[in-house]
Amino acid sequence: MALEDILDSIRREAEEQAAEIIATAESRADALLAEARLAAREREEELASSLDDRIRDLRRRHASRAQIDAARERRNAREEVFQGALEQVSNRLARLREEPRYESILAQLLDEATATLPDPTLIRVDPADIDLVRRLATERGLASAVEPMSGRWGGVELVADGKQVRNDLAARLTAADEEMRLLAGELVPELRGDTR
Repeated sequence: MALEDILDSIRREAEEQAAEIIATAESRADALLAEARLAAREREEELASSLDDRIRDLRRRHASRAQIDAARERRNAREEVFQGALEQVSNRLARLREEPRYESILAQLLDEATATLPDPTLIRVDPADIDLVRRLATERGLASAVEPMSGRWGGVELVADGKQVRNDLAARLTAADEEMRLLAGELVPELRGDTR
């Protein structure tokens, strides 16, 4: 075999081996690229799913916060309406003394208080009611001293042997607070959150 033939044979073998190596490398590169693409797709799906979960969680939190804010607004509106009504009632009670039926209301408050504390030694009333309560006490046979006590819309506070019974319009209003709140909720159901 001539030297040229040997060199051609070596060159062909080298080219075949190089082609084989290149083909193997390209095949391996294609496989690695396919694996990388698959891994990237899986990671994208995982991130998208994770992002979806975070978005759902964020939506849930925002919805929950919105419900809490709405409930607070309803509660504040309900309280504002109630306080407005309470102010009107308070103003009306403060003017009750000017009405003709005031004497019978005050007499009833005195009778209810004496039903609990029958023999008071002292009756405290608003200074504007002293003369009226003295007359009512005398009509009922009560030998009680009558003293002024400021801050009353109308009513009495009886004292006997260290015991006290308060029966006035302010106390009645305070005692009726819960019932009035329920009534306000029935009259204005939107403020409770229902629309029945």
